[in-house]
Amino acid sequence: MLNIALVTDGIYPFVIGGMQKHSSYLIKALGVQNKVSVFHYRESRKNEDPSDYFKDIASNLEFVELDFPPPGKLPGHYIRRSEEFSKSIFEAFSNKPAFDIVICKGFTAWEFIKQKKAGKKLPPLCVNFHGYEMFQHSFTVREKLAAKMLRRPVKFITENADIVFSYGGKITDLLKDKLKIPAERIAEIPTGVETSMLVSEAKKPGEKIKFVFAGRYEARKGIKELNQVLSSLGDENKWSFDFIGNIPEEKKVISGNIQYHGLISNQKEVLDILRTCDVLVCPSWSEGMPNVILEAMASGLAVLATDTGATRLLVNQNTGWLIDNPSPAILKEQLMSVLNESPENIFAKKKNALQHIRENFTWNQISGRMNDKVNEIVNTHPQPGNGKCQEI
Repeated sequence: MLNIALVTDGIYPFVIGGMQKHSSYLIKALGVQNKVSVFHYRESRKNEDPSDYFKDIASNLEFVELDFPPPGKLPGHYIRRSEEFSKSIFEAFSNKPAFDIVICKGFTAWEFIKQKKAGKKLPPLCVNFHGYEMFQHSFTVREKLAAKMLRRPVKFITENADIVFSYGGKITDLLKDKLKIPAERIAEIPTGVETSMLVSEAKKPGEKIKFVFAGRYEARKGIKELNQVLSSLGDENKWSFDFIGNIPEEKKVISGNIQYHGLISNQKEVLDILRTCDVLVCPSWSEGMPNVILEAMASGLAVLATDTGATRLLVNQNTGWLIDNPSPAILKEQLMSVLNESPENIFAKKKNALQHIRENFTWNQISGRMNDKVNEIVNTHPQPGNGKCQEI
């Protein structure tokens, strides 16, 4: 049994986001066999005990809650706040018994890296920036400026970590090619879904193909391109489209075939909608390993997605349609191709998608891989102490 420090800017459902949801999954994965101290921030549910969400392993967990600095007005305030937050985490970490390994999400590793470079003896230090979107495609002047400001600290943290976690696919390519991280310092562990999320079987398509998009309104999500395509498809009854997310009124396409559900924070409600559909459309320009693709495939949907991040690990010719980029021309061509496919072929992809998740991407399977990797890291990296687990 190891003593693990898991450092994150939030855990689901106290902070909403893909990285935060992944942090919660990690707690469940590591907390069965190890002692885990979770250093985190929460922005909601102030009166609830985080341990209540991990009742089966609560005796192995400790939650250390810290405040995230308030927003500023000057450009770059998020970076400065993240650096300050990392300092407060490191101070709290330093007052705890010795750990065998430290796993940091994103910028929370900043002060740990500084202390390590200054000669502080620390356990193996692992970092996970998930999608490394700041090194991927950006659009507006504001986005480009933000990406440029983020790259330097991300590069500094990533280059100096002992181990860098990657989802795989193009994320690993990016780490090797752009950040020059050697393969032996990259640990590929995908994300996944809980087994309870899997449907028993995929649903046959009906008379019309039901598409769905789920995500935030951001340029990198490809909604602008998707809207251009939907505006040109006409109102034929061969298709319908559901949107889940905060799509502004002025950005909605007026069509009897399209339904906008708005932002839905309740996961069960999201899954209920997904399970009525046939094809998830994920036309992003940049991604990590999207939870929505995993959840859609677990719901028995085929997926049309861009080959970005680690998406290619999930989407292929057997489980859906993978496109090089979501330009309107390419996206329209692929959507029309889907509409012209036989219901039998689409049903086959839906079944294959569900089976692919069931066999490879449930947290029951990933937990074993994660625990094996953590033990390997501890055993192959020098320890500042005796490496024995201290009681929390």
